[in-house]
Amino acid sequence: MIFVKKHIYLNSSDGHTILLIERMKIAALNTLFDTIEKITATQQVAQRLKQAILDGTLPQGSRLPSERSLAAQLGVSRPVLREAIVMLSSYGLISSRQGEGNFIVDNFPGSVLSFMGFDSKLSSANYQYCMDCRELIETGVVPNVIRYTTPQDISALREINQIFKAEADRQAYVDSEIEFHRTFVSLARNPLMLELYSIVLKFVQASASYLLTAAEIRIEAYEAHERIIRAVVDRDKEECRKAVRDHLTTSGGNLGKYFQNNPES
Repeated sequence: MIFVKKHIYLNSSDGHTILLIERMKIAALNTLFDTIEKITATQQVAQRLKQAILDGTLPQGSRLPSERSLAAQLGVSRPVLREAIVMLSSYGLISSRQGEGNFIVDNFPGSVLSFMGFDSKLSSANYQYCMDCRELIETGVVPNVIRYTTPQDISALREINQIFKAEADRQAYVDSEIEFHRTFVSLARNPLMLELYSIVLKFVQASASYLLTAAEIRIEAYEAHERIIRAVVDRDKEECRKAVRDHLTTSGGNLGKYFQNNPES
């Protein structure tokens, strides 16, 4: 289908009437009439549950309602719901436990890594691969982070970073390390990049659990994070890249020392 739009303009300088015919771009117009993609009920349920898992509505470790209850809430049959759960289980997002129910888990990064043939356990043999990937992603997002970050985002980063100066248990430090870097990457407003980074975060969690028991390393992390934040506030791309790179270099060095002292890890 092609539309023709006509505009008549009067050129007052010479009195001639000019008939201007504008043809609207066919490609742009045709998208309006594209065939609607058919999505099965199973796919719709899987997408809805996946989104709830990713945005935290269904937090890790929580149990899904019973099949009967959840199917009724979603307005689908139990076989459709079961198919969706099997699909999400294959992604590593849901774990079914016999006699207990279905639980939200975070095995997606490990599933992807296993599928690609990589050991998902951080070790002396692969930690440098992790650090290289982190540098590539975290320095790569800097221009967009600086472009899109708001004062509210800066406040959120600073609030996360405060935990490293407080008395807390190891898991709180680990969670904050992951949250700081995940939030930093998310400020680039690129959901695909964030999904890719979620795979790398599995290694970040392990490295943080190894290192953040030491008070001096927590202080290093706090100061490195503050330097990154200041560079973002100043809209200084080069300083921000350097701050990120220096932080990762220090973290990589600390990991190397850890594996030297703990060869069985």
